[in-house]
Amino acid sequence: MSSQYQPRFLHRRLIATGSLSNLTSEQRLPNRRAPWISAIAVALILSVTACSKSDNSSTTKKEDSTKSAQAPVVKCTTYDEVNTSFIPSVAYSVPVVASDLGLLEKYCIRQSLKKVSSPADGIPLLVSGQLQFHSINTGSIITAVQQKIMLRIVGPTLYSGDDIAMMVPKDSKLQKMSDLNGATVGTPAPKSMTAAGWLKVVQDAGGDPKSIKMTLVPPTESIAALKKGTVAASQVQEPFITLAGDSLRPLITDPWRGFGRPALGAGLVVTSEFYEANKDLVLRYQKALNETWAALAKDPDLIRKTLKKNTEIDHAVLDKITLPHINKDADLMLPTYFSGVDYMVNYGWLQPFSNDQVKSLFISSTP
Repeated sequence: MSSQYQPRFLHRRLIATGSLSNLTSEQRLPNRRAPWISAIAVALILSVTACSKSDNSSTTKKEDSTKSAQAPVVKCTTYDEVNTSFIPSVAYSVPVVASDLGLLEKYCIRQSLKKVSSPADGIPLLVSGQLQFHSINTGSIITAVQQKIMLRIVGPTLYSGDDIAMMVPKDSKLQKMSDLNGATVGTPAPKSMTAAGWLKVVQDAGGDPKSIKMTLVPPTESIAALKKGTVAASQVQEPFITLAGDSLRPLITDPWRGFGRPALGAGLVVTSEFYEANKDLVLRYQKALNETWAALAKDPDLIRKTLKKNTEIDHAVLDKITLPHINKDADLMLPTYFSGVDYMVNYGWLQPFSNDQVKSLFISSTP
């Protein structure tokens, strides 16, 4: 982190002795390729080196069995401490997996989690400096930018998958997506790409998207909102789909199916101001995030383990949840992302936003 920028909410802790293994864990777009595209490939070719803030003279010791096999023994003399948002759901768990695997500490970063109810709740915390990293749906990133809240995307935290569904009470008369005409529908982010995805599915089924009212329902409140009748249908995501049991039923899963697959559902963002002042820190976090996706491709159950460790949700429930899509060919992602943005513009939720403007949001692996 730049010595010229030492915000009060971010500080470094001096570690006099000891190796990382002994510490406790708490895109050029060549040819339309996002800067962190093919995160798995990037992670596999990353050389096993000490981070820029490491003491290369540290001796090899036996790694803690809870750390990633990719993480070398590193002696960090200082650590950047950051605050990162966490919504207790499958969809926003990847940055937490990075911490649990020791990949952030590998790059001399220590992360504290700050729970938020919905992606929108994290934006003011990010702007005020109470958060440094925040996971938010990709449509809302552009919405913020068009409102002069300048954000940059560090990397993906969610791809499309069946761990997100449009659900109704089991005794509801609604049987298909076109039945949502005129209904009030809950979503964690109205006027987002996810909401546009649901409306695209309604449109493709012969319904009238303009007749549907989207209203804010945080993920943690989706089951209650449906049971109270506050909304006729609501987006529900894991682990709440499994928690609902047979009291709810899905009309359809995967809101991005109308745009094509795979699609980027959410990204980890920082403010442009923070990035410009802390490029080294952000790029180290990006490397850890890429390596986390590589680890998840090999063992998706790491998400279950992280939720068991960081939430109070019954472990038996977490054993049954549907896991998110683990992207293996991110080259296919950008066209679906462009399509989603176009639909948001068509619905009047965004001002026109070109593909080049979309690309400019992504942080390249080299500043």
